[in-house]
Amino acid sequence: MLRLSLLLAGALSIPLAQDAEPFLKDSDLKKLAGALDDYIQASVAQEKVLEAESEVQEEMDKLAKKLRKAPVADILASPADLGRALWLSYGYDKARVKGGSVEDREAIQGPFTKDSPLKYTMLAPAGYDKGKSKSWPLILCIPDEGETPREHLLQNWESTALRDQVILACPEMPANGADWLGTPGVATALILFRTIYEEWAIDFDQVYLAGRGAGVEAALSIAGKFPERFAGVIGRAGDAGAADPGNFSNVATWFAGGGAGVTTWADKIKELGFENCTVTPDGREPEILAWMDGVRRPSAPDKVILVPGRPFPTRSYWIQVEAGDEEGARVEATVDRATNTITIEADVVPRVTVLFNDALVDLSKPVKVIVNGVENEDQLPRSFRTCLNLIFRGTSDPGRVFVASKTYAVPARASK
Repeated sequence: MLRLSLLLAGALSIPLAQDAEPFLKDSDLKKLAGALDDYIQASVAQEKVLEAESEVQEEMDKLAKKLRKAPVADILASPADLGRALWLSYGYDKARVKGGSVEDREAIQGPFTKDSPLKYTMLAPAGYDKGKSKSWPLILCIPDEGETPREHLLQNWESTALRDQVILACPEMPANGADWLGTPGVATALILFRTIYEEWAIDFDQVYLAGRGAGVEAALSIAGKFPERFAGVIGRAGDAGAADPGNFSNVATWFAGGGAGVTTWADKIKELGFENCTVTPDGREPEILAWMDGVRRPSAPDKVILVPGRPFPTRSYWIQVEAGDEEGARVEATVDRATNTITIEADVVPRVTVLFNDALVDLSKPVKVIVNGVENEDQLPRSFRTCLNLIFRGTSDPGRVFVASKTYAVPARASK
């Protein structure tokens, strides 16, 4: 029977900082990375999964000895080490890729088949080092209508400084512009994202969507449906359209050359109290690069707002709900790390799932979760199997790995 890693890091008194560095070296994590890769491959093939899980457990147990001088006794208590091991598991150092030129490519994943592949163009920095240790920012570009991916990259991303520091990728969007805001457009962007990160050494906390013209509203729409995936959205020479800023509490936006729609968007962002929208009418690539330097996806933000939809969004950072499009559905969650307390205010959703790690709260202590005024207090053990399941399902990524979860019923609000 598989053993679960449930050791508690009793030395901790407060959660680890979101930007905490790993306690272990890459050389220490190499075997665990290999075991994680084996586990993912086995899970996809549905073959020898238990053996692969045992391999991961064995490598995690071995690392406990190397954590003796760290403030944690178990790697499950160190999100930074787990994230680094997961990043290393992609084997970027072995990928046969080379940057420095604009390249047209095709991908076969999801709805994209051999007869109808996803066509895209990409450009990686000339100094790309095959990911031996460095991770690179990624901009997923949504072109204007009538603009090919190659034309978009060559004509709109000319800055040498930006090209030297950022991976750029642009897909061929659906032929029908009306599909860009729906499932076909979302699938195109997300499958391109997956195609890139499976081969190129990206920084999962520095992934940006950039739209031009009609692509601006599409980029905003996609980020609003998957806010936990992106650090920010860049809009150039296009308007925000009918995009909803409700899920942008932790997703920054930058606009140049927009019209009345961008002004309306910026006003709505301020009304919501987010204060993360930048409008630079004449901004170009140097300003974009400077903005990116200060914009990263937070792994465990203090406050999360989720306006759910059907079929998405259903998740935002460490909060998850069931799909729904009922009017007035909304979740607002905050964490007080000093008291190990999460407070959730929710409307028109029956249940809320909270995803936990030690960047969010201190899991060596009881955690209090207050939902619409009703208190729940639990000792939430770090679970080896939960960790693996959330990695395989894609809920976790190298920027934030969760090791526990619990679903809470949402009671009716008390009458005022």
